[in-house]
Amino acid sequence: MAAVEAPEVMMDEGLISDRQEFDATEDGDGIWDHCAAGLCLIDEAGIVVRINRELANCLGRSVEDLQGRSVVELHPADVGEAMIALHAAIFDGRPEAEWAAKDMSFLHANGRPVVAWARNQKITLKDGSALRLITMVEMSQLSRDDALAEQVHRAKNFAALAGVIAND
Repeated sequence: MAAVEAPEVMMDEGLISDRQEFDATEDGDGIWDHCAAGLCLIDEAGIVVRINRELANCLGRSVEDLQGRSVVELHPADVGEAMIALHAAIFDGRPEAEWAAKDMSFLHANGRPVVAWARNQKITLKDGSALRLITMVEMSQLSRDDALAEQVHRAKNFAALAGVIAND
């Protein structure tokens, strides 16, 4: 499937997930391609317009494989209807409180569910049309980082204890 060209959109200052408008061309490629969070732009019809490498990797697929596909393919079949309703709520103008922080499930290429924290944001293109931005962080990555932080903390504690013993 051919890659879909990223739309030209505007960006202001602030976190990428907090922006109402987003520019994938001015500074976007650097941020987009090297962001530690998974990013995905979806049009009103539910088609993936652009997805970054991090989100594709979390789902066990390539960027090229996911661009141009339906957003439904990102989610397990048992939550497909809920994800379609969530997507519709974003574009129907319903209050952000109804859709921004809703739980979302993702599906890895091998069929396992991907445990992730995700946030939706509606963004506006220069031409006035809208896209949905999904910002996602895989929870297993966070737990790996927590385990590393715990090991560092233990090493510091052992070093402090060794210092106390040496002084005694």
